[in-house]
Amino acid sequence: YRAAEEALGLLARAARLVARGGRAEGRVLVQTRTPDHPVLVAARHADPGRLVASERPLREALGLPPATAMAVVSGEAAAAFVDALGLPLGLRVQGPLDGRWRLIAPDHRTLCDALAGVERPSGRLRIEVDPLRA
Repeated sequence: YRAAEEALGLLARAARLVARGGRAEGRVLVQTRTPDHPVLVAARHADPGRLVASERPLREALGLPPATAMAVVSGEAAAAFVDALGLPLGLRVQGPLDGRWRLIAPDHRTLCDALAGVERPSGRLRIEVDPLRA
């Protein structure tokens, strides 16, 4: 869900590389069928806020961060942890997919309370809150 952010970051990085040393002649060329894509518009104007403005309504509609809070649970003890978690009010569980579960809550307080309220099972367990890749 963060592909647009990553794409804008890559374009910004490319722009910094070609402008190294203060050279004004550096250019980044992008071949595309959609020149009005929000990522390209934000990159063209050097304004990440444009991308944020276009992404926020979509993420709210899909229930993705930053409109919600997310954690990814993985590891050999992940299934036992998710089972012990139950479904506190407002928490959604997606998965497993490739041995990982997504926990989505309406806000960070709900997510943190749910995570803190579960006794950790024995075994390897990884919990990533607001993961870069989910």
